[in-house]
Amino acid sequence: MTAESLSSAPRGTSGPPVVLALRAADAAAAVGLSLRGFRRGVSAGRIPAGVKVGARRVWPVENLQRWLEAGAPAADEGARGAEP
Repeated sequence: MTAESLSSAPRGTSGPPVVLALRAADAAAAVGLSLRGFRRGVSAGRIPAGVKVGARRVWPVENLQRWLEAGAPAADEGARGAEP
C-alpha cells in the first residue's frame, strides 16, 4: 500500500498505522484486480463506489471486506459504499 492510503495509528500505541481506506490502485490490488478492471467494475456498478475525501475518492477497507464476504455481489444489490 502506498503512503497515499488513509491510515490512523491508535492513540498510545507505537505499532504500525491501521489502514482505514485505500486509493483506487491499492483497492484494486487488495481485491485482485487491475486498476482498469477495478475502475470498470465501479463504473458498471459491480464494485462498491468509493467515498470522496476532499478532492480524492477512496474505498473504505471495511466496505471492501463486507463486499467480498458477501460474495462480491453487484454493488447495486445493497453492498454499495457511501455516495459522495
